[in-house]
Amino acid sequence: MNDTDDLNLALEQVLADPAFVRSPVLARLLRYLVAETQAGRGFGIKSYAVAVDGLGRPADFDAHTDSYARVHVARLRRSLDNFYAGAGRGQMMQLQVPQGGYGVRLVSRTGDTDPVDVPDMTSPVGARARWRALWGRPVAIPSLKRPIVRRLLLPGAVLLLALMAVTGAMLFRAEAAAQRWAHNDFPNVAIITPPMPHDDQPSAEVRQTFVLSMIEAFNLMEGVNIVDRITDKTDYVVEIRMRPVADATLLSATLVNRMQDRIIASRHLIAPDQGQRGVFDQARMARAFAFELGQATGAIHADQQRLKISADSPYRCWLNFANRWQQQRFVSGWQLQECSSDWLDAQPNDPLAAMVRGWTLVDQALTSKHGAARTELLDAASILAQRNLQLNPDRLSSLLFAMHAACFVEGDSEFDMIAAQLLTRFGDMPDVRGSVGLHMLYRGNLKGKALLQQAVKGHFNPPSRFFVGLFFAAVRMDDVAAARTALASIPSSGRDPQFAVLSAALAAREGRLSMARAAWTRAAQAQRVKGQSVDQLLNEGLYPPGVKQRLRIWLSPVWQ
Repeated sequence: MNDTDDLNLALEQVLADPAFVRSPVLARLLRYLVAETQAGRGFGIKSYAVAVDGLGRPADFDAHTDSYARVHVARLRRSLDNFYAGAGRGQMMQLQVPQGGYGVRLVSRTGDTDPVDVPDMTSPVGARARWRALWGRPVAIPSLKRPIVRRLLLPGAVLLLALMAVTGAMLFRAEAAAQRWAHNDFPNVAIITPPMPHDDQPSAEVRQTFVLSMIEAFNLMEGVNIVDRITDKTDYVVEIRMRPVADATLLSATLVNRMQDRIIASRHLIAPDQGQRGVFDQARMARAFAFELGQATGAIHADQQRLKISADSPYRCWLNFANRWQQQRFVSGWQLQECSSDWLDAQPNDPLAAMVRGWTLVDQALTSKHGAARTELLDAASILAQRNLQLNPDRLSSLLFAMHAACFVEGDSEFDMIAAQLLTRFGDMPDVRGSVGLHMLYRGNLKGKALLQQAVKGHFNPPSRFFVGLFFAAVRMDDVAAARTALASIPSSGRDPQFAVLSAALAAREGRLSMARAAWTRAAQAQRVKGQSVDQLLNEGLYPPGVKQRLRIWLSPVWQ
């Protein structure tokens, strides 16, 4: 077996490890660096080439101001070390990416190589032999006298201590980062029912039963930790109060930021009596409260969003995901890719970590990858979704992620089965109905429009992507009025070429050609920044079946 075969064998052994299977970005990067090394270019490759060719960054990537490539290579080095310290500890050969470059080396791990005779570095002859062994040519070495050696001992010792301190600090930071990603830092929420004046036993029992329903409903949200009592670690308190009114019960939920002693939100619902005074549909009312307070765009997480915190822990990564999920059509970005990978590496069986990581992979594939690279990411996301669903079959996040992956990878039967489960079990939640409806439209099923309309009507803060879906449905049906209504509800962004394309299409369809051409020009300028042509927006599968064709018809006057 030659060196190339040994290198390829070591590569495939590493890529078969679950940590690399879950991280196609690192797997692609390692393949790229190995290929460049085999071509003789590995040890001369630059950060720009690693970022653009190895990691898929756009052509306008600035390696001088953006550490994207260096960060990923550092993660690759750590992942290789973890592999050879764990699952790969029995391997004879080891892949390394030495510091200071991007070339890949294959080194023996057997320890049975012939011993190397280390020359005496205190003599000129020994020093020349040592440098000749390292660099392949003799080097002129001045005579080393003992007084000089003594004078060098103190600076050398100081340098050694400094290196040890730096190494210790790096190891400490790495350990702290690992512990941070393994720690559950989601908000702790206590749900209580304060004593009421002149409280009688039946009403107290009803309130306690409703608290249990609230706990069950909040647990569906998955973005908070429900605790059974208030402690010094409790972040929020939900206070439940109720009082009878005519043929119904008035329910009140007050959300308090305990650390700041501040009321964040207050919600009220009227629960109609069901045949008996004080008896109402507790599960439905509890879900309504939990949805407004605890779901991804609810009051608790909106309060946390004000802090403008970085995505350097599980909850902060999830919060970054939730914010993008609310405001953008697709969820992606290098920061989310980084944090979701770190989170999943630390907690491979956590359903939320799998959802955030997998959803990010799908949207990264759809928005920035093409051909084989897109297929590779979608396949990785599909494998992760199936594994996550097997481990956590009853979790809402597992089903939502599985539906998202199946929408762009699997056949109709798989997608329809998951969508039906979501609607049966969680269909009363507007986010679920809207997500199912949007994905149905992406599959070409116009029945998704009715689900989206129901979701928008029942949602206190509908995500903008719901209105994008309604715009697609209107385009598909050539309904100009509905398209105008939907577009008016989508937050405009001068940096989003897709929004400009939709604006141009609607303006052209309404005969406002000057406005349509201006919007099309904005789209072209925004897209050129990404190094792509505008036409790729209509060719890369980002629109449901039938919508691309109709958009081309609407836009045809702009191109004439």
